[in-house]
Amino acid sequence: MRWAQKVDTANVADCDIYPKFLEISPETVERTYGDGAYDTESCYQASKAHGSSLISPPQRNAVFHEKALPHLKARNNAILEILGLGGDEKGRGLWKKLKGYHKRSLGETAMFRFKQLFGNKLRSRSLEGQRAEARVKCEALNIMTRLGMPEGEWLAA
Repeated sequence: MRWAQKVDTANVADCDIYPKFLEISPETVERTYGDGAYDTESCYQASKAHGSSLISPPQRNAVFHEKALPHLKARNNAILEILGLGGDEKGRGLWKKLKGYHKRSLGETAMFRFKQLFGNKLRSRSLEGQRAEARVKCEALNIMTRLGMPEGEWLAA
């Protein structure tokens, strides 16, 4: 895993950062995972422009659009797939399993690791300083990851 970062002020939503983040992401990224906050037209549009697919569960009140723009086809498909699986919470859960949505938790775990190593606050006062600090910390984590992740094994109790 290679770390990348995009830092902005606290009042900017994740779905607003996502298109900017894809601009700095390698073209080799085939799919991204995000929670329901990423279920926005701008996120799907950015994903299509990047050439990757966004796996994000549609909002519970999501509406299928007959004349959806091409970048919203994936969202329409997700709505139909969830409806086809029952349309309830069980269907949403099954959709998440089928789409590999659990991989999103790997990102959450990586952020936990980042915060355990470096703390959950940036020390720099200026936004530019915070961006530089985050960049340095991400590069340090990249170096640590390249050195090797610990290998574990399951033991019977």
